[in-house]
Amino acid sequence: MRSVLIIVCLLFGLQAFCLDGKELIQKMQSFYRSNERIEYTTRYQLFKGHRSTNVETQYEGYNFKDGSNFYQRIKQTEFVYGKEFFLRINSEDQTLEYDHALPFWSNGADFEKAMNECREVKVEESENTYTVILLFKITSQSDFSVMRIKMDKTDYHLVQLDFYYSARQDFSTERTVKDLHQPHLRILFENLRTDVEKKDKLFRISSYLAETGHFLKPVGKYSEFELIDNRLN
Repeated sequence: MRSVLIIVCLLFGLQAFCLDGKELIQKMQSFYRSNERIEYTTRYQLFKGHRSTNVETQYEGYNFKDGSNFYQRIKQTEFVYGKEFFLRINSEDQTLEYDHALPFWSNGADFEKAMNECREVKVEESENTYTVILLFKITSQSDFSVMRIKMDKTDYHLVQLDFYYSARQDFSTERTVKDLHQPHLRILFENLRTDVEKKDKLFRISSYLAETGHFLKPVGKYSEFELIDNRLN
């Protein structure tokens, strides 16, 4: 999940520092900021080891930006960043978390700090794309040793992100056996559209919650979900 928050930071809040890399990332940010509404799908692919080409796990996501509102679905979890509220809806656990509004780039602050710990930033160019490569110091507090940010040459929209984790993860499915490797997470951005209509229902609290007496209750397809009201904490 941490990687997903970093993606949002990259799109809307990152201040990179290498001259070429900075210019490219700023152009990418400009694309996402200048378009009022953007819709795209994502595919997440997890590899066992940095050099492996075999996908261990794959799942899909959907994203929709409308001004300052942002909706994201990853597998069975939805995130709704509304102007006046934030929701995290987990269909697998059947829980609906309700909180005060959160800017959808707020959790990127630690990533900006990690950027200062990069030992080198490179740029690769192909026929249709630019790739900004971030190489982190061995002493970095970042979760990653390398990150690759690939964008389209035409309008600088994201094509692919690759996160190469520093720490090893146990991929074993057996309790008595360990299979430790450094994960590599690839995120593919597809089906991008900027000519989409508004989806006001996504950002109406009434689509998710209704007030019954002095209490709030999930409604519609979420009516059987447990409400966790984090505003009270």
